[in-house]
Amino acid sequence: MVIGFSLTPPFHSQELCSLIRMGREEIGSELRLVLIGGRSKQRLFHKLCLEAKRWERHAAYQDIHYLVVDHEGREITIEVTDPGVGNTGGREMAIRNADIGILCYSPHDVVTFENIRTLPPIFELRKKPCPIRLIAGLDEMEGEATSSCESVSEGYESDVERSGSGLRRRESMEKMRERQDSEQISSSQGEELCSQLGEYCKFMVRSMSEWEDPMESIREMIVEVMERRKKGRSRRLFSITRDSKGSTRSNSTSSSIDGEKKEKGRVQSKVCSMQ
Repeated sequence: MVIGFSLTPPFHSQELCSLIRMGREEIGSELRLVLIGGRSKQRLFHKLCLEAKRWERHAAYQDIHYLVVDHEGREITIEVTDPGVGNTGGREMAIRNADIGILCYSPHDVVTFENIRTLPPIFELRKKPCPIRLIAGLDEMEGEATSSCESVSEGYESDVERSGSGLRRRESMEKMRERQDSEQISSSQGEELCSQLGEYCKFMVRSMSEWEDPMESIREMIVEVMERRKKGRSRRLFSITRDSKGSTRSNSTSSSIDGEKKEKGRVQSKVCSMQ
């Protein structure tokens, strides 16, 4: 939506004209998204690419992609950066420059949760907070590596250290599931992490394979960013016009005072000549 302003010519300072021109060029048609997490984010990104109007990879950087989406009748280009979970300067820069963020972890994998839990201090370094979606991906068992060759006898495997029967008891599937459940990240832990990421963060629990419209969350964040940009621009416009009016009144008052002083001077001169 184009913002129109009705202001009188004396208040059109150079800064004000620049803001008006920016308003006419739309509030913004390009956003930066930082996408961090485990394997669950790959399935999410794939769905976002399918829902986008078009997408492409950066020619030089493998971790940067561009999605073009329709929003309120116009195109928005989203630069998606996947800096990885490592503590690198690239990750910090991506977080600082982002307009929106998506952070993914698996409730079944403590490591993916711990990786995201290191991020709140970095987000606090930003000048302004940004909309974030913290997503717990239900259908990802990221930390569990299964062997391609399993014993036919459930719960047993051959081993050098043999018991009397020549077989060592292996952890049963039931016990494995119980252990996974005991190590599972609870929703309350996710909500606590969400609160640490700021007031603009929302916690979501989703099955990445069954999530039908993940682009809707992107559009929600686009709306949040646009509304905040509009409010920020309106505040700056109000401040500029107020200062401009104050300056004009001050100049007018000064001119009036100078005129009165000159008039008094002329009257005094006439009195002296009469004496």
